[in-house]
Amino acid sequence: METTLVRRQEVLTQVATLQRQLTDFAMNILEPYSITKVQISILLELGFSGALKVSDLGRNMGMSNSNVSAICKRLEKDGMVTRIRNLDDQRVVKIHLTPYAKDCLSEIQQTMADQWFNRMERLSDDEQEIILGSLKLAIDLWA
Repeated sequence: METTLVRRQEVLTQVATLQRQLTDFAMNILEPYSITKVQISILLELGFSGALKVSDLGRNMGMSNSNVSAICKRLEKDGMVTRIRNLDDQRVVKIHLTPYAKDCLSEIQQTMADQWFNRMERLSDDEQEIILGSLKLAIDLWA
């Protein structure tokens, strides 16, 4: 029983360590773009979902509308997003990625992929399979 508890605690520690390392990995890539973690999350959500109202973006991100609006204001100032009013209903405003933001996201994703693949090349095929299998188990565990 004690061994099981120790193992579970070690898994938790390893997951926390990996999370910090992946965050550092991403932040190093984002640094030249002066984009924060929250900003990149919003940009990725807009890239995935398309143009969204602040309320929809907030719901998808689990953030308050006022926080999303403030972050989008900064992104708009930086040329990453635009706010466009609906022609049929002027009360409806959607946040759109700019071409500049799309280019930045593409560069960021390519850089991340390149660096990820370079790291994975250090591992044997068997080691890569172990990581893949473990990740699938972890994902299934939380599904």
